[in-house]
This record gives sequence, C-alpha cells and structure tokens, in this order.
Amino acid sequence: KIPQFNVCSDEFAWNSIIDSLTSLKVEASFQVLASVKNENHLDITMGDVGGSFRHNGEDIGTFSMPTTTITADSITDLLVTCS
Repeated sequence: KIPQFNVCSDEFAWNSIIDSLTSLKVEASFQVLASVKNENHLDITMGDVGGSFRHNGEDIGTFSMPTTTITADSITDLLVTCS
C-alpha cells in the first residue's frame, strides 16, 4: 500500500505564511507537523525529501524533511522545515 501523508494545518496560519512569503518583506523559517501512516508490514525509509512552494508561477519558498524511518504498521509524526 502507498503510505498516507497528512499535513496538520490551520487555514489561517497557512494564509498568513503564504502572505508573508509572497510579500518578499519577511524571511522566515517555520516548521509544520506532518504524519505518515504506513500500513505495510515493512519499514519505509524516507530520505532527501524536499521541494519548493510556488504561487502564481513563482517560487516563494522551499521545504525539507529529515531522513526518517516509518516503521511497519505505524503512524509517525515528523517536522517539515519550510523557509
């Protein structure tokens, strides 16, 4: 099965973060809590996961996650660093 990935979010907080990133007035780094549900009977290691945020076709930020092992039949929380 494909692991399920969920980002714990608060719509107001995300709107505030996107507004700050798109204004180019503030440089900030923040962390977002994410959960990965692994229903498989094997551990999964996620490494070198990262990417960028785009708004109106422009790169406005990046995200990265530490190398993490999601153990079999578990839900694992991890912090995603956004900047």
